Amino acid sequence: MKMFKSTAVACGGVLLAMLVVSLVRQLGHALFEVPAGLEGATLEEVAEIIAAWIPTAPFDAIAMVLLSWVSGTYFGSWFASRFTDELPYAHAAPTICVMVLCALLRLLSLPYPIWMNVGSVLIVPAGLYGAYHGRSRSDTTGPAGQSASSADSAVTDGSDGGGSNIGADGGE
Repeated sequence: MKMFKSTAVACGGVLLAMLVVSLVRQLGHALFEVPAGLEGATLEEVAEIIAAWIPTAPFDAIAMVLLSWVSGTYFGSWFASRFTDELPYAHAAPTICVMVLCALLRLLSLPYPIWMNVGSVLIVPAGLYGAYHGRSRSDTTGPAGQSASSADSAVTDGSDGGGSNIGADGGE
């Protein structure tokens, strides 16, 4: 059952990432004018229309594509690491890998500006940051491998954290 949950969480992160990418792109289409002739065009025609439009496209319209990749990776990784019991970064890794692969394929298929190629490097840190924020708070460790809660209780109780209370009552 644990393996099923692990697989489901990783796949859920990928699906959420794709959903966020789609929503941010729809927002970009609503905010910025898209090139004419896309309705009813075949995939080859759409690629030609967009390739001709990219050199004259506004910066913000193209930046929305990069924003969709980065935000999708962040939220997908957050989901994958939030709903797992252990190894949050390992569960976020499929989301990060799929998003890097999708971005790479997209960058190779259309003539994006060079800043878009360089900016796509932000996908990996966004995924790691999402996994960091998504991990459960019980994953944090204090000094010498103690959990944060046991390290805090050791300080307030006056114990040395080793299970011994010798000296905690003032030596009496």
